Amino acid sequence: MANDISQLKTPIADFQPDPNQPRKYFDETALLELSESVKQYGVLQPIIYYVNETGQKIIVAGERRYQAAKLAGLTEIPAISIESNDADKVAIIENILRQDLTPLEEAEALQRLKDKYKYSNEKLAQVFTKSPSNISETLLITKLPDIIKENCRNRPEIPKRDLIKIARMRSEAGQINTFNKLIKYKPENEEPKNEEQDGKENYKLTLGFIKSLTSKLNKSNIIMSNDEERTNMKNQLELLSDAISNYMDKNGLK
Repeated sequence: MANDISQLKTPIADFQPDPNQPRKYFDETALLELSESVKQYGVLQPIIYYVNETGQKIIVAGERRYQAAKLAGLTEIPAISIESNDADKVAIIENILRQDLTPLEEAEALQRLKDKYKYSNEKLAQVFTKSPSNISETLLITKLPDIIKENCRNRPEIPKRDLIKIARMRSEAGQINTFNKLIKYKPENEEPKNEEQDGKENYKLTLGFIKSLTSKLNKSNIIMSNDEERTNMKNQLELLSDAISNYMDKNGLK
């Protein structure tokens, strides 16, 4: 096996990471551990790549091995080439099968297979040996508000089941509020979150919610057919106005 792999060695400087790589988050500690293993034993499994139209070798599968090899100071890495028209599909499927994507990365990768290759939920279930309902639940995560998706992109510790529960909620305000509570929660044996960092995260989430609400109000086209409906709407808007006024007073915005 060692001789076979040695024949596949290619200069590491020849490769470029795939910009469409499904995995966006790499745990630094795990990468350093893999790098130490690579220093001792080398890269035991070849990476997979294709050559693009400009002649660049683009990594399809094995970017963690590639990054670890670079950290270990290797100048060559075993590699196998495939046809470029299969590259994207292979990259997505290989990464999902490794099961170390964040919940959002997994959901976005499944959605790409649906959109680009017209895979049905049933087809995805067959490929990944999961139930169609499991696939459907995972895809719900792609429907989360952008402010939540950006906030949890580098938070692999957020449980998938919690994101699915939030995605099922009908109100975007409720989704953001629940997510905000989720990221604030810390088990008793963990250190409390830095207050400044916590405040900045609250600022981003609140600003995102206000922008979303403003946009929805500006674009809304509603019909109120009787006085009761008009009164209900007026009362709720007055409550919203009071809440905004109180919030501005509380935060010195007046």
